[in-house]
Amino acid sequence: MSHILLYKSVTPATPPAGTVIIYPKADGRFYYMGEDGIEYIISSPSADTRIITGTTDTLAQSDDGKVLIYTNAAGCAITYPDGLNEKFQCSVIAAGAVAPIITPGGTDTINGAGTGVSPSAQYKALYLVKHEATNAIAVS
Repeated sequence: MSHILLYKSVTPATPPAGTVIIYPKADGRFYYMGEDGIEYIISSPSADTRIITGTTDTLAQSDDGKVLIYTNAAGCAITYPDGLNEKFQCSVIAAGAVAPIITPGGTDTINGAGTGVSPSAQYKALYLVKHEATNAIAVS
């Protein structure tokens, strides 16, 4: 990357090779776009939070951009379904004694595999972003 361009309020066209564009939108979030032409959320004015107390959960498009806090002491089995938007992203926090496990529920993958991922321990977080049509990256 050789350039970073900052915009005040314009949604730009696909930037030239080696350039990343950062810009705000009317929804209050900041976005970036690289030479691939895909728009990614990089901040939110205040992230919405969803607290999950049960032992099972399925991520939904409505979770995009949210902080998901899992509180069940026994953990939670989280299904990562096929069909979430390519820019879907969320943070998963393990507040219970056993960390939740996110497992693909179809043909989509996480970190290139169909196996589960999890925050490393109680009070740790995992960031999940779908960066390709059928693959997400999880970082903890």
